[in-house]
Amino acid sequence: MKKTKKVVFLGALVLVGAVFLNSVSVSADENLARGRSLAEARMALEQGLLPLAGTGVLGIAHSEAEGQIVVFVEDEKAKERVPCSFEGCPVRREVIGTIRVFSTQLAEPATAVSQNRQSEVRPLVGGTSLSAYVPDLYYAGTLGMVTYDNKMLSNAHVIAMAPRTGEFLNTGTPIAQPGSADGGRLCNRVGELESYVPIDFGSQARNYADAAVGSIDEGIGVSPGQQFNEVGNYRIEGWAKVSSGDIVRKSGIATGVTTGRVAHTNASLWVEYGDQAAYFVDQILVEQKNWSFAAQDDSGSAVDKDGGFAGLVFAGSDTLVAINKAEHIIGKLGIAVQPMEGQYSLTLSGSPGGSVTTPGESMFIYNKETVVDLVAEADEYYEFVEWVGDTDTVSDVHAAATTIRMNGDCSITANFEQASNPPMYPTVTTQDATGISPTSATLNMQFSMGNYTSVQVRFAYKKSADSYWSYTDWASKTADGAHSESLTELNSDTEYEYTAQLKYNNTLEGSTLQFTTAIPSTPPPGAGCFIATAAYGTPTAHQIDILREFRDVVLLENTTGSQFVALYYRLSPPIADFISANSLLRTLVRELVIDPIVWAVEATESKWQN
Repeated sequence: MKKTKKVVFLGALVLVGAVFLNSVSVSADENLARGRSLAEARMALEQGLLPLAGTGVLGIAHSEAEGQIVVFVEDEKAKERVPCSFEGCPVRREVIGTIRVFSTQLAEPATAVSQNRQSEVRPLVGGTSLSAYVPDLYYAGTLGMVTYDNKMLSNAHVIAMAPRTGEFLNTGTPIAQPGSADGGRLCNRVGELESYVPIDFGSQARNYADAAVGSIDEGIGVSPGQQFNEVGNYRIEGWAKVSSGDIVRKSGIATGVTTGRVAHTNASLWVEYGDQAAYFVDQILVEQKNWSFAAQDDSGSAVDKDGGFAGLVFAGSDTLVAINKAEHIIGKLGIAVQPMEGQYSLTLSGSPGGSVTTPGESMFIYNKETVVDLVAEADEYYEFVEWVGDTDTVSDVHAAATTIRMNGDCSITANFEQASNPPMYPTVTTQDATGISPTSATLNMQFSMGNYTSVQVRFAYKKSADSYWSYTDWASKTADGAHSESLTELNSDTEYEYTAQLKYNNTLEGSTLQFTTAIPSTPPPGAGCFIATAAYGTPTAHQIDILREFRDVVLLENTTGSQFVALYYRLSPPIADFISANSLLRTLVRELVIDPIVWAVEATESKWQN
């Protein structure tokens, strides 16, 4: 019902309700004389309360055990509009807050709930994220269960309604697992909307279920009845009626696996869907405190009693959760909640040391005579031994990849044991650099082969200040040992980083070590002028030969000159690197600095040569 209408007619509705209540109230003796039952009195009161919708009167139930009618109201003010007795029957007025359909809009899961529920889960199991896929709309609810006739069961407002407008979607709309709010897109399609129970928002309507089913695409693995559980999945099979006081269980993406106590099994109540409301009858109500049983995004969760399907979570407040009954859902959608004639279950598991990867570890339902592929994979240091259990129709119990023909219910385990010759993997250790000089160093490593016949090794290295790495060539090795590589043409007084690498069918790295090249006391033999080389673009320029000769003949022959040369070779490499990276700067340095120096040296050659 539109909220604006609720405001406009508020006064009139209250007046109608007051007149009704005053007109029907009689004594207990009169009620007994009429022979009216508690249920009949409740029905009469319910009809009188319907005109009060929108004034805080939310719904009604009755308890045969307590001999009273229960009226649900939104707040204390609304409580005053409801009488304490009706036709001689006590009326308990419960303040429960507003009952709203559980949102599907990005609620945060409880801290103890596995994030895997909101990821892609195959085979499909109940208690995981699901939604219709509608472009530009992002939401998610809970997949209630995969039925035994291979349908996805959830709420209509999860897979059959647009979350913002409340409009019903066309059959054939894609369904994604996980739901779109959890990253599901068309590539996560698992099926499409097949049918739903329409919800009538009229003021005189009586709704029984917010439920829908989707068909499942070919090739999508499913596990009918299975429910996601952080401590081990459980199974729903068959259906169950519940009574007040029963303990029921559900599995949802927001609050995980929880249990709660049934408060009522015959409730009628108004449920808000955005700016409109729908009246639901014959609903189960479960008590909760501060969302302890179900919350936003748990919409569609399958509720069970002792493993029997009891209904679907769809709405509530922080004190009560509303659940559609199983019989209304099964009857209106025609689904199977237990294996059908001609179907058999296959339960698969793996012993410690491995797992069944195809079709997975769970309980699966197949038609009679179906041939099912089985694949077992061993963990590291383990090996597959055999299939054990109901293996009469397994084609080869000693093969990790085999098949089974379904001629009855089967429970099979893949058996693994520790490998007799576990694989030994190569290792590599980076060792300290040796032979460090101003322009060179030797990198070292130790490595072992494991039980591999050949590996390759190399070094990665770089200046510590740089972001990019250089590499030596891969060297093939066929036995344990050491490996070294010499690096030359390094910059003096510079820190370098390096690490040893080893490649087999994987690539290993040792730890990263550092070394710093030495400071030259005299120029390396044959070394030229770094800045001049950068300016001329080549170490073979005629001008550089003149400068080198002047260095050797004049500067290195006295203490002051030698100190100058050592300082130059310490400071000039980064300056040369900077100059070489800029063509304009190279020209300016060459023409304004180096060429004048070369001219002066050449002009005075006759003097310094003697």
